[in-house]
Amino acid sequence: RQVVIEAKVLEVYLQDNSKIGIDWSSVLKDFNVSGTVGFGASGQVYPWIPSTSPTEDSTTRFVTKVSLNSLNFSAMINALEEQGSTKVLANPKLTVINGQPALISVGKNITYIDSITGTENSETGNITYTVKTDRVVEGIALGVVPSIVDQKTVVMHLTPITTDLIDDEIVYETFGDNLKVGLPKVAIKEMTTMVMVGSGEMLIIGGLIDKVEGNTSSMAPMVSKIPLVKYLFGFEEKIMQRRELVILLTPKII
Repeated sequence: RQVVIEAKVLEVYLQDNSKIGIDWSSVLKDFNVSGTVGFGASGQVYPWIPSTSPTEDSTTRFVTKVSLNSLNFSAMINALEEQGSTKVLANPKLTVINGQPALISVGKNITYIDSITGTENSETGNITYTVKTDRVVEGIALGVVPSIVDQKTVVMHLTPITTDLIDDEIVYETFGDNLKVGLPKVAIKEMTTMVMVGSGEMLIIGGLIDKVEGNTSSMAPMVSKIPLVKYLFGFEEKIMQRRELVILLTPKII
């Protein structure tokens, strides 16, 4: 059996530099949302968790039911716009075999110089350098493992990860020729969760918040319409904005 997963990966630039992120009670206030949120019994085990010695530890507990069957992607995006400027980064749709992992990723590969090696010619004394490059991904990745429970229910094992390239801050010299290799510094945010959701119902993942640099401008309304002049009577400044990543998932058993 298989599970079709329809996804929307969004970023929301929070209004008023909100410290707590998206106010979900406000987002969902106009929707007729039904369902329950609870936790499975302690020690409950699923195939990807070793079942040799289940314990009462809370690490084996997970959300058992989230029902957002009255929502759709368009309505949710419109509601999120009230929290801040919302941008759809990707809207993939993939079919996954029951119990098999899948990956949804959005971002870019950044190539950097990983190492430099030199070979000296014994006759001429000349050194030939060979450069080795590597890549680092900057963006968002979501690992998904669906496990079908019955005809109407699926457990989703989810691992969202965000990576941001900070700067080439680490350098070292090679061969005494003042050749420097810069290694990228990457900030990583990651979380892992399991949730049981009904086939065709929406699952919402949020809470991954960071700060990004943006621009804001100010000028008189009429002046802004005059070419060249607007640059003399206005100003632009850089500001730090809070951004929250939101992932909407709808699994369907087929």
